[in-house]
Amino acid sequence: MTGSECWLGIDLGGTYIKWVQLGADGDTLASGRRPTPMTGQADVTEALADVVLARLSAGVHLAGVGIAVPGHLSEDRDSITLLPNVPGEWPGFPLADTIVARTGFDPVLLNDARAFALAEIEFGSAHGSDDVVFATIGTGVGGALAARGTVVTTRRDGFGEVGHTTVVIDGDLCGCGSLGCVEAYAGGAAVLSRAKARGVALELGVVTLAALGRLAESDSVAADVLDEAYDAFAIGIATSCALTGARLVVVGGAVAHELPGYLNRSRERLAERLGLLGPVEVRLAQLGPRAGALGAAVAARITARHRPLSSEPAAHTTLEHLV
Repeated sequence: MTGSECWLGIDLGGTYIKWVQLGADGDTLASGRRPTPMTGQADVTEALADVVLARLSAGVHLAGVGIAVPGHLSEDRDSITLLPNVPGEWPGFPLADTIVARTGFDPVLLNDARAFALAEIEFGSAHGSDDVVFATIGTGVGGALAARGTVVTTRRDGFGEVGHTTVVIDGDLCGCGSLGCVEAYAGGAAVLSRAKARGVALELGVVTLAALGRLAESDSVAADVLDEAYDAFAIGIATSCALTGARLVVVGGAVAHELPGYLNRSRERLAERLGLLGPVEVRLAQLGPRAGALGAAVAARITARHRPLSSEPAAHTTLEHLV
């Protein structure tokens, strides 16, 4: 192998698997993406392993690998417990051990919203900040929290789920199985589905959200759908700030970039609660679609969990130990 040590971060998404090779000085040395297989967990895991093996074949000296997943992990951060937007039989699937067997690297696994938060603290809009609420708006709404500059998690890997706070009692069904969640109104898939159900002529797909925003300027139905989405998101953000005392909100994801109403409505709602919350700044995330992969690489760099195949058992490190 050639070159100095570096870390590989992989972001498993519902459409693409994105990866970043991070150097010791924090520079991105290489990056790329490939389509996410739609044929089950075996093919998805093989695609993840192929990203690792391709970097090794290129002569890269990998010191560790991190993988961000759009779901929840077991307490030992070894297996998947929930992965709703990637086809496959995921509950209980031993992702870490499968990657070890295929590549010789014991990966750091973490939730993609937590990876997003790690990246934005290290390189982006939250750099140098202490108490932060993070939210990502794409197909759904992800979330994470930082306290004193540290991304916080719990043993059950569910801390900071802004998208699954309730904003409408007995409201619309969310993908998580609950009713009235932020995501059921403000997630990209939900916004388009609700618009279509009300007769707005748009094809499903995140790319059409910008078109929906333009249409809302002249179509009152489209405007109502977006208004409800903005309100649901803003209420979830304000509630999270009330619970945590955070003075900064960082919002990322493709939908947030396409529809500035999410951030603007959040600023309005937070201003209404100035007496309780004090001034809270709302910033757009800086790192774009590579944030998840960057955060996964940061997680790998923190733990440096390179373990070649051997008879020794893997020592899975939890996210609590990463930050």
